[in-house]
Amino acid sequence: MNFNVPLPWNAVLKSIASLQQMPTSEGSAALSTLPADIRKLSLFSARTNSASYLEHVRATVQDYTDGKINMATAVMKCQEFLRSVGYAPETGFPGEPEVPPAKTLLQNLASSPRIKLVIKTLATRAQSTAYLSAGMSENSLYAFPCWEFRRLGFRKSPRGESGKENDPDWQERWVRSGGTLYDGRMIASKDDDVWDALSDSAVWPDGLDSDSDPVVYNTGYGRIEVPRRVCIDLGVIDEDEDVPAHDVTLLGQMFGDPDKATLGQITAKRQALLDALASLGEAA
Repeated sequence: MNFNVPLPWNAVLKSIASLQQMPTSEGSAALSTLPADIRKLSLFSARTNSASYLEHVRATVQDYTDGKINMATAVMKCQEFLRSVGYAPETGFPGEPEVPPAKTLLQNLASSPRIKLVIKTLATRAQSTAYLSAGMSENSLYAFPCWEFRRLGFRKSPRGESGKENDPDWQERWVRSGGTLYDGRMIASKDDDVWDALSDSAVWPDGLDSDSDPVVYNTGYGRIEVPRRVCIDLGVIDEDEDVPAHDVTLLGQMFGDPDKATLGQITAKRQALLDALASLGEAA
């Protein structure tokens, strides 16, 4: 993801560090049923029931986001760690409950595509949170009151081109999420409900229930700020309209002030996820 303003990197790294590691043997379909606010707080990945590997992923993402290593090095570091602990795509991690054999590259934790997906998603999520939060300052809200949802990265197989009925392109998804097109552009004020609706997993099965980008895995789309004059000329806002601030945080709406969240509150959320995972296991 590309950003056109300086990012508060301390906030980026803090957001990654704040995630609570949650080892789980569950697949992505089961994990998608967990409460959205719990998933926002958690560092987990489908079929990854090793706490030590999750911690290694966290450290790797921090180094990658901080510019200390590139993606190739990040992938190599993760693969070396997995080899060192004896991970096997057929059974999982030694000493942990076995998982079903990996049938695809994305199910194989040691494959380059899987590692890249995990690192890019976590890094983009943290960077986007910092970018969007910076856009909620009083000056930014006046000068750039809207975001535009647009392509920021190339994809070989863009959404909407598969021919599948449940694979709408982004403009269709935007409209079905309550958004309005302005000269064919997906633009809305920063407080518009469409930004949450785009990733609502209750409506979109691939939604990440995220108030920051990415709204789905492996998308090339994201938000950029739109100058006030453009927003007015397109009719997105009125000449004298003020857009209110909307809290953007990896902790979502779980705490009134995430920076003041106590260890007990965070631990309670962690236990809620563990309880939810246990329930999934019992129902399986």
